[in-house]
Amino acid sequence: ARGTLAHRLFEEWDFAGDGPPNLDELVKEARLGLTHRAVLRAQLETMAARFRGCPLYSRLASGAAPGREEPFLLSLGGAVIRGTIDALLEDGTVIDYKTGARDEKKEERYALQLALYAAAVRRLLGKEPRGGVLYYADLGQAVPVPMDAVVVDSALVRAEAAVGALRGKG
Repeated sequence: ARGTLAHRLFEEWDFAGDGPPNLDELVKEARLGLTHRAVLRAQLETMAARFRGCPLYSRLASGAAPGREEPFLLSLGGAVIRGTIDALLEDGTVIDYKTGARDEKKEERYALQLALYAAAVRRLLGKEPRGGVLYYADLGQAVPVPMDAVVVDSALVRAEAAVGALRGKG
């Protein structure tokens, strides 16, 4: 629920405007209980302050992200993968917001997730991916993820193999 709330912060934020959305309203809408409101609001405030200090914020504030919270369906190995891209920059860079600490094993999965998002961008928009970014909201860190045709193609092969294994074909 906290991660969803952090995503709402970035989803609702007009980066070119005066600041983040009304944090009290976001916390209230999350319906996580009265006892958590003050703590969650303070955490969102810290996330927003850290994000303003990140170069990624400047890119988003410049209008470089025409796509935010972009849902997609990707046909893969006879299955359909559904996802939502947190932010897509004009140059094809895919951004995914994360909460919590960095973890090497999770980061490998996150890189695969970004590559599948980039595959959707390539297939559905005809735009080659230029890169990926994992933004850790609690840390205020933007971690670049290499993204090119080889990375995307490799992710598609891995995902198709996983679909095949789930269907008993692998």
